[in-house]
Amino acid sequence: NLIYIDGKPAQKLTNDNLVNELERLIREKAAEKAEADASVIVRG
Repeated sequence: NLIYIDGKPAQKLTNDNLVNELERLIREKAAEKAEADASVIVRG
């Protein structure tokens, strides 16, 4: 299973660790987004 991140091929995952790796990647991306949102001073 080939995983795409931001429209680009990122890595291949086996069925054995597919769910765990997807969860890790999603949590990592969510943390990056939360950090970016926290650093915004003004929204408009």
